[in-house]
Amino acid sequence: MLIYQLRPIKEFRFTPKQVLGYVHCSSYENKKTLYQISQKYPCNFPNLPKRDVVIVTFVNSGWINMTKNWICSAKKVGLLDNIFLITVQPGVCSQFPHVACHSEGNLRLAATTFGEADYQKFMIERTKIILRLLSCDVKRILLADADTVFVKNPLTTLDKEISDKDIVFQRDSTGVKFIDSIAYKFFGYICAGIVYMKVNNETKLLYQSVLQFQNHHSWNDQAGLNICIRHYSLNIKWGLLPVSLFPNGKVFFEFSTDISKAVIVHTNFFKGSMEKIANMIIYNIWCYVEIVPLLCKDFIKNGCFTEKPHNWCKKFMEICFNR
Repeated sequence: MLIYQLRPIKEFRFTPKQVLGYVHCSSYENKKTLYQISQKYPCNFPNLPKRDVVIVTFVNSGWINMTKNWICSAKKVGLLDNIFLITVQPGVCSQFPHVACHSEGNLRLAATTFGEADYQKFMIERTKIILRLLSCDVKRILLADADTVFVKNPLTTLDKEISDKDIVFQRDSTGVKFIDSIAYKFFGYICAGIVYMKVNNETKLLYQSVLQFQNHHSWNDQAGLNICIRHYSLNIKWGLLPVSLFPNGKVFFEFSTDISKAVIVHTNFFKGSMEKIANMIIYNIWCYVEIVPLLCKDFIKNGCFTEKPHNWCKKFMEICFNR
């Protein structure tokens, strides 16, 4: 028997098709087998950092420079011993010899372009990997996409934000400043680029529900999180991180967030790594500086000396030519 519970309209910012996936978020069957989760999703990461908090990002062959910048910024704020890279492509870990890195090489997924078949498979596998992480002997997990930058050490701030909650997320943006200024007061829309969670039964149930959503309805884990976290059977305590401290790309780059207040900046909303990296260099939040001369040469050639140069080219070229 299917049971539905009406939710306040202010909690939703989804398409009708996504909302239809709500039924797949039920945790009833998951609760019965919760004690088996460590067998079904074992913590088989031999080099997982032995820390109370593990900071995880997923990397593929197209994001090597971006991930090196992520590592650089993490090291700068004292988080090097906490970070853990995970890849689904053979050979990628060899690019990071001094950092804990785990390869799911048997999957052999490209996982490069949003929405493509391998990317969709990767997003489902990613949720399974997160469930395995939730079987590990750690207290908390910070998931931070490789296109994030650590401006300050976030752990004290995140611990204050999570407090009596089970999980907290970065807030997503609509992309329109006027709408966001109103929407932020009413809508709780999750961005999966920054997630801080306790390792407990509630977060395990949440990610099992998200996996059900992905397997039965949509590969999109962010849609799954936004829908499933509101399912009445989960009873999970969750919250959204302050935009001023954890700005998404639209807020930081277009709405002029004060960098002195930011803790982690997420460079989403840009198309592709070239545009992300160029803007990170322009806005002085790029840490991996030794690669910049090569990036200048490559990006100017491929992005700026074209019939229709990218809109960031003028500022980027000025920085490159003044180095």
